[in-house]
Amino acid sequence: MTWKNILKDVKKSPERKHYKKNGEEWKGPTHKTKGKLMTGETHTDESVMLYHKEELPKRRSAFTS
Repeated sequence: MTWKNILKDVKKSPERKHYKKNGEEWKGPTHKTKGKLMTGETHTDESVMLYHKEELPKRRSAFTS
């Protein structure tokens, strides 16, 4: 077993949660388009990008300028 295979298995772990951009957890089916994880079993116009918690875009606070 190589490190590449080990890391591949870690990234695909069912333990990792996925989130939509607004921070809502996604528990439905997923697919990959151009290497990016997205909602839905297959790609449609309604598919949206999914992120791991640490990858979520930083949200601006109402108190920041």
